[in-house]
Amino acid sequence: MRRAVPAVLALLLGACVKASEAPALTASQEAKGFTLRRSRAGAVEWKLDSPRAVFEEGQAKARLESPEIELFKKGKTETKARSEKGEIDLNTQDTLLSGDVRVENAQEKISLKTDLLQYIASAKEFRTDRPVEIRRPEGVMRGRGMTANHDLTEIHVKHQETRVE
Repeated sequence: MRRAVPAVLALLLGACVKASEAPALTASQEAKGFTLRRSRAGAVEWKLDSPRAVFEEGQAKARLESPEIELFKKGKTETKARSEKGEIDLNTQDTLLSGDVRVENAQEKISLKTDLLQYIASAKEFRTDRPVEIRRPEGVMRGRGMTANHDLTEIHVKHQETRVE
């Protein structure tokens, strides 16, 4: 029994770690089949779908898996955006899309491709400072840095190169 007492004391003392040395644990919640809609005057402006969203306690943000955003005009889908990952600010509803980001306005035959893109909900616009490729029926434009309205009909590319096809 005498031998067991020092061993137990050593285990107990070894388990006592200062709070500053212990790893910080944050609680999180997971939602499967996450959908968020933004409406104005009864009309849906946009819809965000993600097969999985993770909400960290104390933060007004959610990490998204394979998010898809649909932007509407007069009740019909006008623009679609998708990526591998994303993050949404639940207060502003601004969304950051990352990894193989693609945006398409099928009616206007305009598509956009980049690796990181922010959608600013209040301004209804897309922004990036990364390399971007825009395809239209009249040609392909590449550049670095861009702002575009929600339906891709007004696009301003910084540091651009254009190729007519």
